[in-house]
Amino acid sequence: MIPRKLILFLLLLALPCCVLTAQTDRKAWKKNVRHQLSAARTNIKNGTNLDDAEQSMRTLLLDSANIDNEKIWLTLFDALKKRHDQLNENLYLKQQSDTAQFLSNTLHLFGVLESMDSIDARPDADGVSRPHFRAKHAAYLFPYRKNLYGGGGYFLNKKDYAAAYEFFDSFADCSVQPLFSGYDFDERQLYEAAFRAVYCGYKLRRCDIIDKYSALALRDTVNEVYVLQYMAEACAMHEDSGAYHRALLTGFNKYPGSQYFFKHLAVYYSRGNQYGDLLRISDELLAGKPDDVPAMTAKSAALLHLERYDECIAVSDDIIARDTTKAAPYANAGLAYYNKILALEAKNRKSKAELLALNELYKKALPYFERYRSLAPDESDGWGTPLYNIYYNLNMGEKFDEIGRLLQRE
Repeated sequence: MIPRKLILFLLLLALPCCVLTAQTDRKAWKKNVRHQLSAARTNIKNGTNLDDAEQSMRTLLLDSANIDNEKIWLTLFDALKKRHDQLNENLYLKQQSDTAQFLSNTLHLFGVLESMDSIDARPDADGVSRPHFRAKHAAYLFPYRKNLYGGGGYFLNKKDYAAAYEFFDSFADCSVQPLFSGYDFDERQLYEAAFRAVYCGYKLRRCDIIDKYSALALRDTVNEVYVLQYMAEACAMHEDSGAYHRALLTGFNKYPGSQYFFKHLAVYYSRGNQYGDLLRISDELLAGKPDDVPAMTAKSAALLHLERYDECIAVSDDIIARDTTKAAPYANAGLAYYNKILALEAKNRKSKAELLALNELYKKALPYFERYRSLAPDESDGWGTPLYNIYYNLNMGEKFDEIGRLLQRE
């Protein structure tokens, strides 16, 4: 066994070596930083290899030991500024220039100086924040906010919604950045940027974007109806049924004339067998638009499921009188008659009057189902069995045989 004193002695011998190695590594690290800064500054001064200058500074900042180094941040800013000046000069002289690159460089300028500001504004030992560069950097950047808004529009026109969102997000974010405290912002343009960000989120199917900017976008009533639609879509993507219903109901109550909210609410209530609610919103819409065919069709469906058959038939006939090309009113009226038939057929004993009434119901139901079939030939689940029974009870042998063969094949 090695004596404890010997172990302690060996450790003490090794300690200066460890310290020396650490000091050597630190010197090498500092030397590398100085070298990278020098090379970048040379490129910036000459206006060459600006991509290399930018990337080398970004690489240095990946090391947490460099995050507080103002020289690195400022050199990175200078590289971006130099490129901005070059691209801007090309645009001014109408020389060949990359508009997308110019706009993206502007976006990077905001990202760098806003990040630097958060470092620059860190409280000192006394807990006091004394940012040294804020006023200068804010004064330089603020006029270029218009390029952020314009950049969003540029990429939106190209249907590059991810890129467009980055610009609108940065534009709107400026209003909450400490870097721009004390600056005035055009609220209407801010709301418009928020709306466009929401639209990008909708096109990208990203709920997080819609959630982030919908409240701000709703402050402008001009786009409110569309924002509420996108909010409903976000709730659907979240699979949050309750929130989806609330968003649709809010939109319907504010914009009862919008077919979007009515149609989606109608589907929501139908799937949930909430036919009383379906009838209610149909009547509300028809109170302002009595000739609205989709609302009349929804009402006829609601009345059918509520077993108010005579009312269902009356509404369906009203729709058919206006438009003979839609299958739904024929289906609803036909099923209203057919359900009345089934109720009578269920009786064990029928009076002569009831038998006559049953025969009349078959005759009345027949033209609705035949028209339903011609308009929706693929929906045999809806018209197949009723027509089979009607043809049988009315002794329509040839048609009965035809429908029987068809149902057998299925």
